[in-house]
Amino acid sequence: MPLKAQLLIVDDEANTLASLSRAFRLAGHDATVCDNAAKALDLAKSQHFDLILSDVVMPNKDGLALLEDLKTQGVATPVVMMSGQAHIDMAVRATRLGLSRNICAEHRDYRFNRHRGLVVRERRSRLILVQSA
Repeated sequence: MPLKAQLLIVDDEANTLASLSRAFRLAGHDATVCDNAAKALDLAKSQHFDLILSDVVMPNKDGLALLEDLKTQGVATPVVMMSGQAHIDMAVRATRLGLSRNICAEHRDYRFNRHRGLVVRERRSRLILVQSA
């Protein structure tokens, strides 16, 4: 039986939260959703998550600011950043914060498998930034 991952999904778009959380739950994982970086930081500090998936572009505080806050607060949970509005400055800033792999692609679906890591299938244009170990 595959291991169940505890996921925190952060995005300001309700449809994205619903789609990702449903996909991960159908795959047998627990998905907690959050619509802003401030709430996400509180959840990450108070609960255990195996992985945090966060949108980069959000109002008030963006996903990269969330990553910086997580590091400052000592939260060591791996982070995957996603954005449909990617640009080079975002990738440079993310790299400086410790995100090491940039995946740019056409239409993608996301699936987390504890044994194989994040499995990405092509679907639509997105930038995915994966935190280094």
